[in-house]
Amino acid sequence: MFAMKFNRRILLLILPIFLAGCEGPQPPTAAMLHRMAARTATGTVNTKLEARVQPEIPRAGEFSFWDLKVFDIQDKPDGTRVEWKFFNDLPQTSTDATISEVLMKAWVISRDGHVFLPARPKYQAYGSFNTDWTIPRAGKYTLFVEYQPRQSGKIVFPMEMARWNFRVASGKSSEKPVRDTPYWLPTHNPIPITLGGAPDGEPAGTLRIENLPTNAKEMRAVSIKGAPAGAAGMELVALTEGGTFSHFARNPDGTWPVSFAESGLVRIWVYFTLNGALYAAPINQSVS
Repeated sequence: MFAMKFNRRILLLILPIFLAGCEGPQPPTAAMLHRMAARTATGTVNTKLEARVQPEIPRAGEFSFWDLKVFDIQDKPDGTRVEWKFFNDLPQTSTDATISEVLMKAWVISRDGHVFLPARPKYQAYGSFNTDWTIPRAGKYTLFVEYQPRQSGKIVFPMEMARWNFRVASGKSSEKPVRDTPYWLPTHNPIPITLGGAPDGEPAGTLRIENLPTNAKEMRAVSIKGAPAGAAGMELVALTEGGTFSHFARNPDGTWPVSFAESGLVRIWVYFTLNGALYAAPINQSVS
């Protein structure tokens, strides 16, 4: 009897929390619409992404938990749009063995480009991906998210790229706040660049990024030289001073097809893991 009462009390305590995370059948209130708009990322076409973080305003040097929730967008014949249906049939949950696994990738980058935190959020259920960050400095940041939309039969929709601006409040970290705007300087390339990693990680040496484009809309096959033995999960991304983010897919021959849509200064990161530690290196490229 005691166990039944105890279990019932636990259920009554957690039920409101569970219901708070579900989209109900009733139309959302004005207050709820305002909250949804505040946490909705921009840039997507076929889907919608909401960024939910606890605490609502992360604090520098302290743990924050992120729930990145993807929704379908369906346009009805009468012109109205339904956006609240849970995202379904993600590739990594499909029973079809012919579908390759596709995971969400995310990056938190400070507005000045000096803090760079990549992650691979884990899929949970009902379109929800979870990850966490401990952001070292207060200031303005942008969350960039790339993911694979749903599949319809054998049709695979293009990758979606979403972005969401947020701020980090002062916390336990003693590091100075980041600046609001980039203040990068061009980096000589292909002079080797030093990799920075976890404080307890072993030194990873230096590497070079070769054959980067120097003109806007020019496509080149970029090579990365000098990566240490054992480096895994090599990635290449870029951010323009105007805030355009790009993630470049690797070719089968080991090169990256890279093109920049606009002129100006571009900050490029190479990153990988080595013995469990993350290493990343930025380089700045002038694009004419």
